[in-house]
Amino acid sequence: MKKNKTFFFKIFSIQLIAMFFVITISVLLSLGAVSEIIYNKTIKELEDTCRLVSNLLPNEGIESLFDIEAMSLYATAGTDIRLTVIQYSGSVLADSQANYRNMKNHFNRPEVLEALTKSIGHSIRFSETMGIEMVYAAVSIPDKSYIIRTSTPVTEVHSFFKIMYIKLIPYSIIIFLCMLIFVYLFTSNINTTLKSIKNVTKHYAAGDFSIKLPTRDDDLGELSEALNIMGEQLGSRIDMITAQRDQIQAIVSGMINPVIVLDEKLSVIDMNPAANNMAKTALENKDFKNLIHESLVLKTSREGAICLDSEKRTYYFVYTSYIGGTV
Repeated sequence: MKKNKTFFFKIFSIQLIAMFFVITISVLLSLGAVSEIIYNKTIKELEDTCRLVSNLLPNEGIESLFDIEAMSLYATAGTDIRLTVIQYSGSVLADSQANYRNMKNHFNRPEVLEALTKSIGHSIRFSETMGIEMVYAAVSIPDKSYIIRTSTPVTEVHSFFKIMYIKLIPYSIIIFLCMLIFVYLFTSNINTTLKSIKNVTKHYAAGDFSIKLPTRDDDLGELSEALNIMGEQLGSRIDMITAQRDQIQAIVSGMINPVIVLDEKLSVIDMNPAANNMAKTALENKDFKNLIHESLVLKTSREGAICLDSEKRTYYFVYTSYIGGTV
């Protein structure tokens, strides 16, 4: 019983560990995919805001800085989005969350450089002006010689990610528990079948071939069916051998002449009643043992006249036949 429990827990533990790793990897991949989706969604929203703001910008240029600043404040009012209007030279014309007059030239900012070469630029970096890490999207507006840049704190992206994380973890736990129940039932089913197979093989070893394993529609079912067939065949053969043995014993017992069956060590396996009175004498006779030995070594039949009583000068004609390790 202890071995069965050990086997069960080994199989169950292996499947449990494998399931844990699969679910963990799946959760990590899912979180990675969710993180990428949230990031892409944030970038897309920032780009759309840039294009929307570009439609509101006047074409008057430097003379309308007050209007540009007012527009940037108006366009982002009530949101966490930071709007920055930058000239192609890198000079900041307006910023919705900082005093643009104190801001350094932005020409070397990664998102600005990318927007100048590819029309659209992105980056995630630490903002020297705001003092926090931010997600940036910049769109070049060639007809107005402006670059519209929008940004939002990374904490906002993390907050979306945290919401998804909070929702994903409970579902993962539920899935894990469901799979745990399934693995337990599956392992129990296999363990029960293996215990049945072990029980049947014990009966087969004891000579009882009447027990059959239940059928099932899987690989273990094929094994069970094979064992059932083997049990039937072994039972049939043993019954046939037993019947043949009984017939031989009946024939030997009914014979008038003495019959002795010996193994390779000259131990008596069987003999008929006619051999009871002379078996001991024969086995002590040197010539008799030599004849038996020759039959065993040559694995063939031998015959000869053996004197078993020198005083009475009684001779027996002895015929030996080698039969699979016996004579």
